[in-house]
Order: sequence, then structure tokens, then C-alpha cells
Amino acid sequence: MAKLLTAQAVEKLKPGAVRREVADARLTGLYLVIQPSGTKSWAVRYRYAGNPRKLTLGPYPAIDVAKARKRAGDALEALAEGLDPAAEKRAAKARQHETGLDRDSFGAVVRLFIERHARVKTRSWRQTGRLLGLTPDPVRPDALIDINGGIAARWADRQIDAITRREVEQPGSSSGS
Repeated sequence: MAKLLTAQAVEKLKPGAVRREVADARLTGLYLVIQPSGTKSWAVRYRYAGNPRKLTLGPYPAIDVAKARKRAGDALEALAEGLDPAAEKRAAKARQHETGLDRDSFGAVVRLFIERHARVKTRSWRQTGRLLGLTPDPVRPDALIDINGGIAARWADRQIDAITRREVEQPGSSSGS
């Protein structure tokens, strides 16, 4: 049975002997998943091409009720446009682990920085992305693409720990004075 999930209601829900999902009464498809260990997370359940699907949104309390509803709404909106949100998430994760996008490479780290910090904590994340050589993809606004000649494209395969202070301070020069 669906329950109106509020911050207080989520806090009061205690773990049981088995994993359980509590449906949100305000947004159909949004669930709070409670593990026997006490860990709580958010998920969206939906159907795509006639098959049941689940998209995990993230852990509680890192993602509060309002943010979970927003993310679930975005996922359901993508579904209405004919996209499978869970497949999109898997594809993004796979792209991140492709050869050439080593997780310690500048290209991967700068994308993670924009996604996890700048986009979440600043209004001017687009400007920060442009300074780093990235821009939102016009087709998929949640994805970032390289700006031709930008620093993200030039240093994409470089390991973060191999980039020196001199290169950052004088990006156009190859030798010091």
C-alpha cells in the first residue's frame, strides 16, 4: 500500500527481517527500499516495452524525499519520451569505463567533477564546464560533450597525477622560461 513519504515518515520506517519497498503515495512508481541492514535507498519501478524495470536513484539520506521525487519525475518524463532511464544510466556508466576513459584520466575526472559537484552545488556549472572544455549535449542535456580544442579534449587521456602545475599555469607552452 502506498504511503505519503515525508522526511519524518522515512525516518520512522524501521528495517525488518526481509528487504521491502514502500511506495510513495504522491508519485506513482517511486519507492523507498529498506534493507534488513537498515540501509535505505530510492528506486523507480516502471514498464518499458512491456517488461518491468527498476532504476535505482541513490541512497537516503544523501538523496532526500524532494530530490528523490524530482529524479523520479525526470526518469518518468524520459520514459514518456520513449527512453528507458535504466538503460540510459547503464550506458552512461559503460561509457565512463570505456578504454580511453580511465577513471583516473583527466577526461573522466573532469566529467565526474561537473556531475557530482558543480552541477549539484552551483548555478554556474555550465560556465565551469565551458572553462574545462565541456558543454551540455543539446540532444541529451544530462550528458556532456567536449568542446573542440578545449582542455578536456586535449587532456582527456592524461592521468591526473601526471599533469604538472606548470602545465596548468601555462597551458599553451610546452617548456618553461
